[in-house]
Amino acid sequence: MINCKAPNSGITITPWGDIRPCCAYDGSLGNINDIDDISEHFRSGEQYKALRGHMATKDIQDYKPCASCVDGKQEMKAYENFSPEVELEYLEVTASNICNQSCIMCSPMFSTTLGTVLGNKTFNRLTAKQILDILKNIPNLKAIQLKGGEPFADMKNAIILERIAKVNPDCKVTIQTNTRAITPAWYPILSRLNNLSLGVSIDATGELYEWIRGTDFDTTHNTLQDVRDMLPNAKLNCTVTTSVFNFWEHEAIYDQVSDHVDSFDLSNVLRTPEHLSILMLDQVTLTKRILELATFAKATDKCTGIESFYNSFTLDNPDYEKLRAHINQFNKIRKVNYESPVSSFKY
Repeated sequence: MINCKAPNSGITITPWGDIRPCCAYDGSLGNINDIDDISEHFRSGEQYKALRGHMATKDIQDYKPCASCVDGKQEMKAYENFSPEVELEYLEVTASNICNQSCIMCSPMFSTTLGTVLGNKTFNRLTAKQILDILKNIPNLKAIQLKGGEPFADMKNAIILERIAKVNPDCKVTIQTNTRAITPAWYPILSRLNNLSLGVSIDATGELYEWIRGTDFDTTHNTLQDVRDMLPNAKLNCTVTTSVFNFWEHEAIYDQVSDHVDSFDLSNVLRTPEHLSILMLDQVTLTKRILELATFAKATDKCTGIESFYNSFTLDNPDYEKLRAHINQFNKIRKVNYESPVSSFKY
């Protein structure tokens, strides 16, 4: 039986405002736009109480919103050291979907720049009142994670970080970032956080990075170096989002960033949309590359998350036409002629 502490410990706020106990929860416990007080909703809201009821019984084994953890027989690691009592100790906040990149595997829901590029801009942002609601809960937190969008592209996150530095500097702070918006103005705040981790998103190098993310690699790499120099006590974790486009790039990325990061995370393997995933590959190619990655991970002292590639199986009906259309669409946007390195995609 899973003994997950998330329902008793945490709130995750998605870019569209849904409330969840954690990022893996496949459902909603309400929406922040309909809630006046998130801590009160957490303590006594009917949806949270119902989830705790499921968690207290074996019903959780068949509870679909928690299927990803039930199937993997694991709880969210973020909550391992939290109290089993009902106490709000973890917040995962997306202040907005403001972003300075247009990643090919992303969605306008998570990136205003991508929405602009695709002509489908969606703008989601927490209100000043909602930010104040978050601020009042910061003194008692053990951990907080800021996501986006790009957190450093939205100054509302500066308000949150300033509050943490002032009233709870030992709180574990994790920020998912592409680093490009980390200017010198951020360092005075960040340097006052005693337990800071940055999840640095880098999916390729050189021209392929630029095709995937829509910005140049050199600026990102130089900013990463600056962050390492300016925040020597912060933990830097390079996080690679693996898609069919960068499945052969991990070694090259590692060579570029390993001197600047404390860990190199392989766990973020894209599964949806399926036509952009590694599951588009034939099984022989897929298995061969996973074995190569396992050997690579074992040979380094910083790699984590290789197990996320295991149990990967070719799609029954891979939609090559959909993949080709996606490549062609972004070739026009980027004004380049990218071709997939996979022979089966050469049309």
